[in-house]
Amino acid sequence: MNEQLPNWQLSLRNEAQRYAPLREAAPSVLLQIGYGTIDSILRFLAGLLAGLLAGYASHLALDTLTPSSLPVLC
Repeated sequence: MNEQLPNWQLSLRNEAQRYAPLREAAPSVLLQIGYGTIDSILRFLAGLLAGLLAGYASHLALDTLTPSSLPVLC
């Protein structure tokens, strides 16, 4: 899964870059805000993916060191 992370992030960032020229060329303020919001959300998601994967991995690693450890079945 970690091998795919850079590809997912790049895909989200490329998609976000498509909205920058649309925002600048938008005829109304409402469309500019909409395109800007989509751009920001996609960039946020690109960073969030890395944070979620790192957080989950560290959670699992730290949980294995607790006395009750990880359950075999969830």
